[in-house]
Amino acid sequence: FGCADTYYTLDGSVPNLASPRYTGPLLIDRNTTLNYFSTDVAGHQEGVHTAVYLIQTGQVVTSGGGAVAPPALGLRFPAVATIDKSAGG
Repeated sequence: FGCADTYYTLDGSVPNLASPRYTGPLLIDRNTTLNYFSTDVAGHQEGVHTAVYLIQTGQVVTSGGGAVAPPALGLRFPAVATIDKSAGG
């Protein structure tokens, strides 16, 4: 059916339909646990996905959930950031 909306939290809590809805790039500039899920145009919800971002002296290291950055979210990182996929699977 295609993705209609994506909802997220940045504090480690489980998102729901009352959580912020993704509308543009998110700036992650400190250690953050991103939880998110999407709905399709028919209203079906997928399961919650998790990505943990650890900011370490000019680089971003991810762990958990096997995702570096949800492609639908278009995350924007500090200019000097690098992403290490091996840290999270």
